[in-house]
Amino acid sequence: MVEWPPQNVHWTLCGWFGVEEIRAGRFVGRVNRRAYSARFDLAGISACSAGSKSQIVPNGNPFLRLQFYFYPISHGLVAVIGWATLYAAIYFGMTRYVEGTVVIWMGVVSHWLLDYVVHTPDLPLAAGSRLLGLGLWNHRWLTIAIEVTLFAVAIWTYQRETRPKDKIGLYAFLGFVAALLVAYAVAAFGPAPGVLRNLPGLRC
Repeated sequence: MVEWPPQNVHWTLCGWFGVEEIRAGRFVGRVNRRAYSARFDLAGISACSAGSKSQIVPNGNPFLRLQFYFYPISHGLVAVIGWATLYAAIYFGMTRYVEGTVVIWMGVVSHWLLDYVVHTPDLPLAAGSRLLGLGLWNHRWLTIAIEVTLFAVAIWTYQRETRPKDKIGLYAFLGFVAALLVAYAVAAFGPAPGVLRNLPGLRC
């Protein structure tokens, strides 16, 4: 049985949401946030592909418990560029908004760049290529400090650039922020799971 919440569900969750919200909210206010956020769903679909393989192993560092050993469709740079181009093309076809399309494309590709910073060397350029990664995850407390800082800046930026239409908008946003922080805290400080091998479709 896979535990919930998964022990590594946070990977760079707060960091990703931080960078993405800073980019979309601060620089391209016209980009529909629902459309922009849907790029996470697209990435999730690609990651659930049959070719993705990973395993969970005991490790005192929660960022290193999920080990990937094959996922070129979801995390290969060539594939990510393909996903970015596909989603940006769909967005442009629906909106004809060039600047927003560029930001959408950059947002998808930036996923790989952020992964490159935090991952140990397990990111492929394409299937069968050398594996890359700078390994920020090897430094647990530095990772937490950077990700939480990015997330805090994102919340500040979002609040400065937007106004809720009603109390539902306000409380829904606060609830979303709280849910992300709780998920991150459980993953970063919760107990290590048991060994789970040959997990298909797990996403970082």
